[in-house]
Amino acid sequence: MSTLLFRKLVADDRCYFFRATFDDSDDLELIAVSSTQAWKVKLTRQEVVDLAASHSKSFKEYRSIMEKAFADDESGIVLAVKSCTPTALEVSWKKQMTGDAYFNLGGAKLVGTEQEALLAEVIGGLLADRSSHLTRISELEVTNDRLNQEHTKALELLDEANEAKRAFENGVMGKFVSVLNSKKREIASLKNGTQYSSANKETSSHDSSNSQSPSVASHRSAPEEPDSGESTDEERSALVRQRSDAASRRQANSIIATADLNLSRSSKPTAPDRTFVPNKRQRINKPAVQPNSDLNAPNLRRSTRSSMNKSGNSNESRMSLD
Repeated sequence: MSTLLFRKLVADDRCYFFRATFDDSDDLELIAVSSTQAWKVKLTRQEVVDLAASHSKSFKEYRSIMEKAFADDESGIVLAVKSCTPTALEVSWKKQMTGDAYFNLGGAKLVGTEQEALLAEVIGGLLADRSSHLTRISELEVTNDRLNQEHTKALELLDEANEAKRAFENGVMGKFVSVLNSKKREIASLKNGTQYSSANKETSSHDSSNSQSPSVASHRSAPEEPDSGESTDEERSALVRQRSDAASRRQANSIIATADLNLSRSSKPTAPDRTFVPNKRQRINKPAVQPNSDLNAPNLRRSTRSSMNKSGNSNESRMSLD
């Protein structure tokens, strides 16, 4: 790729305009113009390589030094005019060390030429460069428009992606909350089921310790239904009511059985008198006691009173005989 550099230099009260051109084959063309004269020279790539070798530099490093000399920047490389005649112009490029100390890095000798022809060449080159620059600017503008359109589309896609991301996050968060709430309800139902199971076990152990009669064992409790993790709230409520009713029935049956047992013990009939009465033998039949029936208590009282009356009559008869 060719490189075009311009430099203005004032030396010995004279103004010089330099143009340095590195073409695609790395050849260097130097043109210098003053108010009354013009100079020109062309250095081939090999000549530039020889200059670089004489200063222990590579071609790439030495070309960079020459570009800095004609670029008029603050890199520390300066361009100087050694001598000027109508037929020749000697220039050099140096590296500034400290103060007025400079290190010479090489130079070139330009040959005098016709000013008009050289100016025409320079102007023609400038026009060609201007045309190429305009073409390049047009290409860059087209590229810039395309990049702007792509940038706008990218922003639209980014907005759509953000909307999709927010919708996805909301959906995921909603599902997470619903699953979390369902798990909390399941945990709460399991805890309630465990508490009810513990309460039923305590009630069963209390009933078994208070009831010693075989008749109490005949009261069978309703089978407990297994707790299902997937049951609904209505099923769990019905199960709780069933368990509560079963516990109430067991407690009532236990109280009734205990009362019947105590009543049967306190109302135990006395043994009948075995004394034989002449010409009359009385036989007392023991009533059948069924603790589980509430109607046995009155029958037991009547049979007890009858036995006691008969016993008293037999004692009176016995006393009369004596």
